[in-house]
Amino acid sequence: MVVDGVSGKYTYPASTTSMKRQPVLLAHEARKFGIQARKRLTPAQRRHQSQRIFRCVLSLIKIAGVSRVGTYLSSSHEVSTNRLNSVLCDRGLQVLAPRVAKGASMFWSELAPRHFFRRNHYQIREPRIVQTHNSRSPCQRIDFLIVPLSAFDAQCHRTGMGGGYYDREIARLRKLHDVICVGLAFEQQRCSSIQSQAWDQSMDFVVTPSHTFVARGSITATSKTLKPLRLKGNH
Repeated sequence: MVVDGVSGKYTYPASTTSMKRQPVLLAHEARKFGIQARKRLTPAQRRHQSQRIFRCVLSLIKIAGVSRVGTYLSSSHEVSTNRLNSVLCDRGLQVLAPRVAKGASMFWSELAPRHFFRRNHYQIREPRIVQTHNSRSPCQRIDFLIVPLSAFDAQCHRTGMGGGYYDREIARLRKLHDVICVGLAFEQQRCSSIQSQAWDQSMDFVVTPSHTFVARGSITATSKTLKPLRLKGNH
């Protein structure tokens, strides 16, 4: 199912239903395709499209009615979360951003409206520690998780950068409690189909500037009630 990003109507675009059958891409093939696609966008195009995505994500968070949001700190070619993160902090939500250690699990640091950042060993921005949370702790849960991706398909399968950090963390979060996982991408990063492995964690939603792709069972169209995906929560 696809929700039109402007009107909010539930539609199946012609590009999803009428395209000729395309080969299923392996993860590394999809990753290469998606990274190249987003790099071809100009900085102005990325800023404009990120703004449209920003508005859609705020709407989803409002519908979900959550107060604890996990987010990411965007790099130059990713969908920008800079304004989104600032607005969420200003609105009083608890906003957490990831920190990683090489070969280790993902941990979370709470963001403040004006926060200082550093570059980790992957040269990815992460918050300097103010207060760090282990996501395994039941008292520090994430209800709505915003996820970067390199490529995706209409079934909300995603590829990241190949390290598996988000797949491991999402699997752990889904075992602990319900969490709505939302991937952000430019439309150009969409593949025909991505081969999904047993350890891969699909998104509940993938938001692009023009559409919101919805995984099966993640939304009730009549009431617009968001529900977390349970397909792989027990792996």
